[in-house]
Amino acid sequence: MDQRGTRRRTVLAAVGSIIALAGCQGSDDDPTPTQTQPTADQTPTTTPTEGETSTPENGDGTPTPDGEGPAQSVTEGTVEDLRTATSGMPPYENMVEPNEPGWTVIRANFGKVEGVAAYEPIQEFDPTQARGGGTVFPAVSDVAEELPTAAGIGSTVILGLLTGAYPFLPNLDVPWQGRDAANRESVMQLEQVTLTNVAIQFEGQVDRDGLAALDTVSQQGETSGFTVFTTQSNSGSDQYFAADDQRLLIAASGVDSETSGPGPIEGAITALQSSGGFPEDVAWLLEHCGDGAFVYGGAADETDGSEGLLTEFSDADEETISAFQELIGPATAMLHAAEGHEDGRVTRSGLVFESADAVPDADELASVLVPSAPEPTVVVDGKRVMVEGIR
Repeated sequence: MDQRGTRRRTVLAAVGSIIALAGCQGSDDDPTPTQTQPTADQTPTTTPTEGETSTPENGDGTPTPDGEGPAQSVTEGTVEDLRTATSGMPPYENMVEPNEPGWTVIRANFGKVEGVAAYEPIQEFDPTQARGGGTVFPAVSDVAEELPTAAGIGSTVILGLLTGAYPFLPNLDVPWQGRDAANRESVMQLEQVTLTNVAIQFEGQVDRDGLAALDTVSQQGETSGFTVFTTQSNSGSDQYFAADDQRLLIAASGVDSETSGPGPIEGAITALQSSGGFPEDVAWLLEHCGDGAFVYGGAADETDGSEGLLTEFSDADEETISAFQELIGPATAMLHAAEGHEDGRVTRSGLVFESADAVPDADELASVLVPSAPEPTVVVDGKRVMVEGIR
């Protein structure tokens, strides 16, 4: 338990460090910005994509009439009333350690990002050169959407920060460089990034033979369907990582460039392939929140990192953050997914509370998580809650 708790704090601290370091990229005296997304005080122009509806918005994503958001009409229902939730585990199920009480998942799916107009800025800037100081997506304002998008952007910044320890990483084709980048030694086209307690996972088609042929990489052996490799970091240490045909794994401790030895990556492979399933409440969250353009979830305690994410990468004000922290105070786990929908953008938020008596009323859940959604649906199943908002 202590080891797992420490590992979880390490991963979350790493995400916090990513955000902090992203803000340090470039100097305030540098007149040339390294990203092209609108700043927080600009009004974005969003064009509906794949069936999205268009609503005039302020810079924070709230509707403009009279300067006020729409009055909410909250529907209290069952999971069958959710319009976008799907039954069954999401495709990233086998990337989360099932028996980890303090589980964490942070995910960015670039295929789904491309289909949502409000998320288009990710195609226009390099997250490895992010400068901080303003929200990445000015049109995204509700906590239920800000949290997963902020965490997802944090997960992409880590790619650039790891290149000193894993110098082969520039051989990945990444969306912000353009598809099919002219790189003759390309070994992978990045489609998703997933961070969990045990591994940083770059997902897409992997050319393992191409990896092994790189001058900076040495193949070490096979284990449980993965090929284990080493690469020499800029500090001179041998760094272990692994790959199968769909993903490339770096152990969570790999953010430390001095880490060496095969133990961490072998432990990550074992943990991700362990059997036994998820605790019932966590399985319920994963099943009903599902996948999205962005996903953020884990144990809802003071180490979940949400306050830092909202402070650094969103326009959430102190009052909004305070209301959210108060809401999740008696919660034990939460998961948020954000993606496009034929009627607009959708967020699905799942929370598990300490008891049924600790569950806030439906109006409070909707007003804190999805205040911009005109007709959210709130599902209360004992101590478990789902909130779906479409706007």
